[in-house]
Amino acid sequence: STLGIAGSIITNLIVVAIAAIGGAAIMSLLPPIVLEGFKYVSTAIFAGAFGMYAGKKPLIAVFAIALGLFLMLVVTPARVPVYLMIPVMVFSTVGFGFFLNSQAKKKAA
Repeated sequence: STLGIAGSIITNLIVVAIAAIGGAAIMSLLPPIVLEGFKYVSTAIFAGAFGMYAGKKPLIAVFAIALGLFLMLVVTPARVPVYLMIPVMVFSTVGFGFFLNSQAKKKAA
């Protein structure tokens, strides 16, 4: 199994290196309007993941949106840096999810 893992790692490194070099070459050929669209890729991925999760746990989604709006409308004007607000948002939502999960387990027991 160790040889299988080593082979997998080597194959992965080779494929990723080829994709990075080839991707850079392809990116240099694309027009600026297409390159501008790549700014929104990570946002779209996170929004898609949030949408999938929101369907399963709507109360956590409501909490996350409410917290995000609060941080954006109340905390941002106070000049709090974004690099501090993002962890607050993420860990607060995760903590709220754990809290709801523990409450559900208590009711089930």
